This record gives sequence, structure tokens and C-alpha cells, in this order.
Amino acid sequence: MSEYLLALPFPPSVNSYYGITCNGNTPHKYVKERGRIYRKDVAKIIKDKDLELNANVSLSVTITLTPPDNRIHDIDNVLKCLFDSLTHANFWEDDFHVRKMTVDYNEKDHYTKPGSVLMFVEAL
Repeated sequence: MSEYLLALPFPPSVNSYYGITCNGNTPHKYVKERGRIYRKDVAKIIKDKDLELNANVSLSVTITLTPPDNRIHDIDNVLKCLFDSLTHANFWEDDFHVRKMTVDYNEKDHYTKPGSVLMFVEAL
């Protein structure tokens, strides 16, 4: 694995991505429609760039999050959806390979597209 720079849409929050339903007494987690749409969008970007690497080495990621609006977004609330979508798209085998992470929350400015994620990934 080399170094990769990914430009992705801003993910939905965990609350918009996952839902829980009960079948009898057993709860089941499922991906909501908004999460399925995001997964599909990320998978298309990864496939179009021929980045279905299924990487299985220790990784370092540097992420810049630029929110789509002025609402407050918890950093950890969007990372789960981002990472799960990259796993689903076969960019990496699983997000447990991420061993080092830096995350910047970028307030809107004139240089960065609102509602975007810029992610630099490299092997450790």
C-alpha cells in the first residue's frame, strides 16, 4: 500500500446512519436509508478511483472534516460512519487496521468545500 488522498462527502451522524430494531427480545442493528446512500456514494468513489484495496496493514490516517452547515457535529460521531463506509467499499479490510489518526475539524472557510472530508492514508 502506498499513500492515498481521498476526497469524500461529509458522513451522516451515527444516529442517522444506524438504527436498532427489536425482534422479540433481541435487538438488531441495521443501516438506515441515509447510511445506505452514503455507503453507496463512498463505494462509487472508491470503485471509480480503483481503490478497492482491501488493505490489511497498519495504517495512519489524517482527516480534515469540513461540515456542511453551521450545526455542531461531534467528531467521533461522524468517524464511525466514515470508517464503516470505507470498510464496506473494500478500501481496507477493516478499520481496526487504523493505528494512528489525526483529525481536524475545519470551520467553513473560502478554501475548502463545505460538507467534505479530506483523508490522507498511508501504511505505517
